[in-house]
Amino acid sequence: MKGKSWSAKEDNLLKEKVLESIANGRSLRETFKEVGYRINRTAGACGFRWNSFLKKQCFPLYNEARQKRVYTQLKKYKIKNFDSIMYLANALKHVGKACFKLRQEVYDLKEEAEKKDEFLKYLQNERKELLAKYKEYDFSSIKSKYTELLNIAKNLKIDASIIENFKMPVTQIMAQAKQDSPS
Repeated sequence: MKGKSWSAKEDNLLKEKVLESIANGRSLRETFKEVGYRINRTAGACGFRWNSFLKKQCFPLYNEARQKRVYTQLKKYKIKNFDSIMYLANALKHVGKACFKLRQEVYDLKEEAEKKDEFLKYLQNERKELLAKYKEYDFSSIKSKYTELLNIAKNLKIDASIIENFKMPVTQIMAQAKQDSPS
């Protein structure tokens, strides 16, 4: 049977029987044997499937079955103050659910923190690289190029004013040339 995939029907049967056994206080070993016989698998395979996969999948039902077992045992031995014990069992059920949610939140927060730590390391590394490039860069060449650009701009202003002053005579010369040309 090694390597054979588990069907949903097999998983459901195993879940149902194991939860029933837990609630009734029966041996899980016997349950694994019984279910294994019915679905043509070993008791070990059934136990492994339950412990490694199904138990996590139906954890709230698993806790509920355990509480039923406690309730049944308490009823069986007729313990005094049964109502207060049931109140405690119910309170424990709610605490268990709250703990489960908190564990999940802690897990999620740890995962998120790890991602943010990785991103922070990436940014710190990038910052170091940029600082190294900044320190290596020769800013004197930028300053000299800036000064050159200022001089070019100054020369352009002068050239523009010269062109403006000669604009009229050039247009007059062109008009005169049109008149003088033989048609």
